[in-house]
Amino acid sequence: MYDYPKPPEYTPAPIDRVSRAVEEKLPDSEVVEIVDRGVWRRHIYEVTLKGGMTVFLKADVFEWAPLLKEAYIAQLLRSNRLPAPNTLAVDDKRRLLGRPFVIQAASGGTRLGDLVGQIDDQTGREIYTALGRFYRRLHAITKRRPGWICDGEGSIFAGSPTREHFEDVIIDNGRQAVESGLMPEHIYWRMVQLWNKNLKKMSAHAASLVTGGAFPWSVYLGQSGGQWEVRKIMGMNDLLYWDAAWDVASIKYPVFMPAPPSEWWEAFCVSYGKVLNEKRLLLYHLMQRLDAAMGMYLEPRMDENSAWTKDAWSAFDGIMDVIERR
Repeated sequence: MYDYPKPPEYTPAPIDRVSRAVEEKLPDSEVVEIVDRGVWRRHIYEVTLKGGMTVFLKADVFEWAPLLKEAYIAQLLRSNRLPAPNTLAVDDKRRLLGRPFVIQAASGGTRLGDLVGQIDDQTGREIYTALGRFYRRLHAITKRRPGWICDGEGSIFAGSPTREHFEDVIIDNGRQAVESGLMPEHIYWRMVQLWNKNLKKMSAHAASLVTGGAFPWSVYLGQSGGQWEVRKIMGMNDLLYWDAAWDVASIKYPVFMPAPPSEWWEAFCVSYGKVLNEKRLLLYHLMQRLDAAMGMYLEPRMDENSAWTKDAWSAFDGIMDVIERR
């Protein structure tokens, strides 16, 4: 089980209440075992039912991530022949667990971050080919304008995620980093000016369905018929209509994980079907790196993640040097 940060006011429901909730929402089921898988956006319980079926109960932790929206997005992905868990039950009444929850069928797979450190070059190319195939199909789901999916009906709040991320991440989180002594003030202002200079161009893009980023713990892969495939993505509440380059940047320049070797990246590009503008990818990476270093992605508490965060701050000047040369 990964140890994820939890909000200070959060108190999990006792396991026996989780068991009763599953059996009430799935009337023909009988719970055999429950394993607490920890918290990332949701509190996740792996539940084994009599007969061997495995389901996951995901209980709300953060009020800003509505479960009905997650159920809608899962159905949207499935209707486009993309992997997503089958939603078996949704409860937003708070009666059974004191908070909303969803029950979904197990999808299986292994975390991308767990695979990367133990595979050979050939397997790496196959895995990044699978990633390219998945994101090509995901980004083919489009809307006329960018915006946020608001609810379980798929309503769209139109707006500019690029501008909002610039204000929330580069300006606000960057200022917080300076005030906390994590970032020198001259690097902060250089970052603000660089992003402000490119904001108009960065705001011009097609509106594709994108994720919050391909994190080591949020993308699960497995094999079927000898071929690697994406089995599921976590954090479905983060999906919105925005710039496909946001996702691609998180794959070429990942946080909390080494960047893929050139051969793996080339395999991704071939499968994805296009090569995106490098300057755009680096500008998004600057934003993602700052958010990650500030703990905004709620990464699991692991020694390697702590080490990555400590090293992350020293790279901003070099990244901006590369961007300014393009």
